[in-house]
Amino acid sequence: LNTTKMMKISVGGRAVAWAAVCLLVSVQPTIGFSILTFKRSRNLSLSMKSKNSFSKSHGFGSGGGRGAAKKPAARSGGWTRKAAKSATSSKTRQCSNSTTLKSESSRSTTGLFTRQGAPVQNVQNYVKAGGKTYNRQGRYIQNGQAYANTVSHNSIQTAAQRVQRTNPAAKGFTYCVEDTQGRRYVGATEHPTQRIAAHLNGNGAKATQQMSALKRVEIVPQRTSQAAYRYETKLYHSEKAKHGGEKVRGAGNTKPWTDSKSQK
Repeated sequence: LNTTKMMKISVGGRAVAWAAVCLLVSVQPTIGFSILTFKRSRNLSLSMKSKNSFSKSHGFGSGGGRGAAKKPAARSGGWTRKAAKSATSSKTRQCSNSTTLKSESSRSTTGLFTRQGAPVQNVQNYVKAGGKTYNRQGRYIQNGQAYANTVSHNSIQTAAQRVQRTNPAAKGFTYCVEDTQGRRYVGATEHPTQRIAAHLNGNGAKATQQMSALKRVEIVPQRTSQAAYRYETKLYHSEKAKHGGEKVRGAGNTKPWTDSKSQK
């Protein structure tokens, strides 16, 4: 009886032991896989954190990865296109407002040359020194001063015609004429061709009637006559600061010249 009981207990113990072994074998892969999965997920989490910190430190925004770096670029690109389009249209408007108005000035030449072909700038001093003047074709010009005045007048009148022709949108013009003695007159007009012609013919302002022969003009077109008269005052003070009050007239200053006599 004791032997039989011991055998039963022994068999039962072996069965229990065998069942435990089988259970351990079946559970071990699951435990190993769980441990491996935990390690992988932890490594991935650490990798993502390092990428996020790198992206933030380099200004790529949060979220890390290539996708997060592309999104702000896409938004920035869209905004850039809109801004570029707006800037282009604004630039076009500015160009249409500025390039349609073009200033003109006469040629600063006397049309006279020495026998060797060098241009003569100060005809009066050159002739006083005994120099002979020639035109571009080499023909001798006996009255060099009169010839130079004619060339300057033609150039001044051409500049007045050109500025009115090339600026149809202009409603006013500011101009500055200079004579052979360096005196200047600043004025404004709505009809530059007629006004400049009056100055050349001696029928303009009293100040220009007292000036010597005009040799140069600069004309600035304006969109309105009011703008032309405002710029007349500004240009007058600018020329006065450069050349002195006795060398500049216009913009309401009609005082007679006192620096030297007229030599028309």
